[in-house]
Amino acid sequence: LDDDKDDPRFVQTVPRQGYRFVAEVEAEPSTTLAPPAPTVPTRRWRRSGLGWGLATIASLLLAATWWLGLRNGRPVSAPSSPPALTGLRQLTTLGTGALKPAFSPDGRQLLFVGERGGYRGGLDLFVMPSDGGEPRALTEGVHASGDLPVFTSDGRAVVFSRYRTRPDGARVCDLWSVPAEGGAPALFMAEASGAGFSPDGRRRAFTKHLSGRSSLWGAESDDLDRATQIHEPGFVPRFSPDGRWLAFTTSNPEGGPGELWVTSTSVGQPRRLTEGTQQMYGLAWTADSRALVFAAKLGGGFHLWKVGLDGGPPVPLTAGLGEYSAPTVSPDGRRLRFCHVRSVKDLLIAAGPGDAA
Repeated sequence: LDDDKDDPRFVQTVPRQGYRFVAEVEAEPSTTLAPPAPTVPTRRWRRSGLGWGLATIASLLLAATWWLGLRNGRPVSAPSSPPALTGLRQLTTLGTGALKPAFSPDGRQLLFVGERGGYRGGLDLFVMPSDGGEPRALTEGVHASGDLPVFTSDGRAVVFSRYRTRPDGARVCDLWSVPAEGGAPALFMAEASGAGFSPDGRRRAFTKHLSGRSSLWGAESDDLDRATQIHEPGFVPRFSPDGRWLAFTTSNPEGGPGELWVTSTSVGQPRRLTEGTQQMYGLAWTADSRALVFAAKLGGGFHLWKVGLDGGPPVPLTAGLGEYSAPTVSPDGRRLRFCHVRSVKDLLIAAGPGDAA
């Protein structure tokens, strides 16, 4: 189709779901008195990369009032008992979709990625009051993709990832920034993704893409030339609220299993907090810097889990069919925001090989 991945005319990538057809479709007027009988395959049913045919994907940003003092000791398995989330409430409508939420440093604003103009629009950045309200677009046509976006430490700007195609045809990811009040995006760091900032703004971490490798690096904000490698691979870096710890995953948010890791921001080697490998999508610290909330796909769909800084069995926070991801916790620790993706499928009927139409 000679389509452009960053500005698709026909097929668009849906994060963690698959693909969808976005071109306009028109029905040609029929020139016969009756439609022809449907053709039914006689060998086997076929499923394409577009999913189950008439699949509608709805992205919902949800809010929960929750109790952070959860009990420990549950095994890592699909949640079967009621989760520790109460007051579940939908914050956004289906007009723009809502993915990858993040609280502002003061907890008053909520950043997320949405689709301007519905299914045919590109992914842009939006902000809204953290307790609900009308979203406000920060960008237009930037095609934000890759790792999750974040606010800078002072809340004055948003840093996000987007892809570009080099002259040699290779696709690379860069970090861009845009003022929190909106404006023209500016290149923040080339061939990098997934930024994280310490609470005092003096340090930053990021995923650097070099020679096909994706490594986590850290540096003083005023001396990026002296950046040092923290771990390979490393994605979604998040500093703890007290600034003493840096958490990250070895699971590429665009696909690939991994674990949850943590390292001291002063001294010490990174250590693993979770056992086994699974696809992860987003993580956040609790306000007391003693635990992490993360999304992982264990067996079924994505669920939210909580694990203490000292490790141990993760505690499930959600139950049911799943598809909960990208958690973010307010600075006061009282609010949790996350994304819920639902796939709605229709039933169809067709004549069998030996049946009349």
